[in-house]
Amino acid sequence: MFSKRMLAAGLGVALLGVLLVVALARAIPPTNTGWGTQADAPQYLPWTPGKAVWVSQGPYGDYSHRGEKSRFSWDFLIGIHEPVLTGVAGEVVLTFGGCDILDSQECGDGWGNHALLRVKDGTCARFAHLATVAVKREQRVAVGTPIGTVGSSGHSTEPHLHYQREECATGRALPSRFIEAGVPQAGGEVTSALGRKLD
Repeated sequence: MFSKRMLAAGLGVALLGVLLVVALARAIPPTNTGWGTQADAPQYLPWTPGKAVWVSQGPYGDYSHRGEKSRFSWDFLIGIHEPVLTGVAGEVVLTFGGCDILDSQECGDGWGNHALLRVKDGTCARFAHLATVAVKREQRVAVGTPIGTVGSSGHSTEPHLHYQREECATGRALPSRFIEAGVPQAGGEVTSALGRKLD
């Protein structure tokens, strides 16, 4: 008798848990990014292969990566005018230039000089705070194509590359990872293996 009562109570709790999960799944609308709620197309760190770079801010960074449009982004400290390369292939859907490379806080909606690349998984890759932009809208680019050079344009306090994957239509930042570094964390150094086959 005791075991039947325990079994019935256990089944009731399990059913309640399933109903709760279903209700939550219905309450949270799915994100249409092509392949799910994260950027799935593999990507390399977007700078010269073999170059080690300091990560000054990562996802949910304390300084400026808290909002919906930047929470899954990175700031990589790279010297001014260093080349920025594509770490993933795609088509350029937006470019913005004309910002002063060192002092233009609100220029380009805070992104400064930047480029947006649509990737095969339906997401976009954003390269921001550039000094120069080397690509044009509707240009198809392969891995390793120069996007521009590092600057400090827009809402930026020092020369660096701001990089993120996002929903193309809304600009909402999406989780992503790098082939050679996974999900880099602030305070660490990462080295690009752009274009190399890794085991």
